[in-house]
Amino acid sequence: MKIVQSVFDLINRDVDGENETKTVPVMLRITAIGVFIYLLMMMIHLVDARLVIPIISSAISIVLLCVSFLLTYREKNVTAVIMQHVAILIWIFSAILFLGWECGAQQFITLLLVSVFTGSYIERRIKMEYAILLVLIHVGLHLYMMTNLAFYRQTFWEMLYTHVLSIVFCFGIIIAVVVTFAHNSISMETKLKGYNSNLKRLANVDPLTGLKNRRCMMNFLKENVESKETAKAETAVIAIGDIDFFKRFNDHYGHACGDEVLTQLSALFMDYMEGKGEAARWGGEEFLLVFTDCSLQQGIEYMENLIHRIRLMDIRYGGEVLHVTMTFGMSEYDPNRTVDAIINNADKKLYFGKQNGRNRVVYTIPTDFVIDKK
Repeated sequence: MKIVQSVFDLINRDVDGENETKTVPVMLRITAIGVFIYLLMMMIHLVDARLVIPIISSAISIVLLCVSFLLTYREKNVTAVIMQHVAILIWIFSAILFLGWECGAQQFITLLLVSVFTGSYIERRIKMEYAILLVLIHVGLHLYMMTNLAFYRQTFWEMLYTHVLSIVFCFGIIIAVVVTFAHNSISMETKLKGYNSNLKRLANVDPLTGLKNRRCMMNFLKENVESKETAKAETAVIAIGDIDFFKRFNDHYGHACGDEVLTQLSALFMDYMEGKGEAARWGGEEFLLVFTDCSLQQGIEYMENLIHRIRLMDIRYGGEVLHVTMTFGMSEYDPNRTVDAIINNADKKLYFGKQNGRNRVVYTIPTDFVIDKK
């Protein structure tokens, strides 16, 4: 088991980068090790039969395989592929010509085809041209051996040994390569899904507070409230509010204190809105709350309770306990108005609250009220 684990670690070494695929180097190493062992076992037969030229050709192939194996650790995968294919082709020609078609060495052409089409390092045109070449080599060797005898006539048992050995190792390596390719394809797909999920989260979440950002909340409103096709809520209440005299926190204690105020308020909103609706940081010290499946009266009760909890909050910063208040404007969803119009109506009520004492929830204003932004 220790030997198997050592080989496994050797194959998978230096390919654990988070953003890289280890398919290519691992497949090359599996092929190199598999064919290396196969050639060593074939060498036993060649030495016993005293076939000098096949012994030399197999020795050359073994050297090329070893070099290709080492090249995968230097990220020279294309060179490693070329050397492996040359090594295997040398063996195929030598084995077929000296041992005959029955030795099964031609099976390794299938391995070369698999190697080519599972690699992302070769252009499609070159893959197709090389595949055609391999097929022609296979057909050419077969036709040649149909009219010519091998240089060495194997006995039945020698033929059985070489044929079975070729089939077992060739298809064993193919299975290992394909399994590795499939596994790493699934792994890369999982990573891609994870990256997409993170990108989506970053695009939809305010990094400081963890709340939905403005863009995400607008999409939520249009899909779940405004759209007649996808709306899940028949009634809704929208409240927009900001922190009273927030600039004083930044001016007196610094921006880090302002960030802490925003963070703690956001945590309160997340907790409070669970099961009631959604909360978003609308911009700066402004927040937008959406109560789904909620009447205006129920929304007023929710907001009065929330603003009371805000008043009671203790925000500890720099050894001091700070308190904040907020002003909110509310507007009930109206299917005859757009989401933007409803938000603007709530925003107008927020301004009314700011101009009339702050620290309150405003759900109705005089019809003649005009926003004074001075």
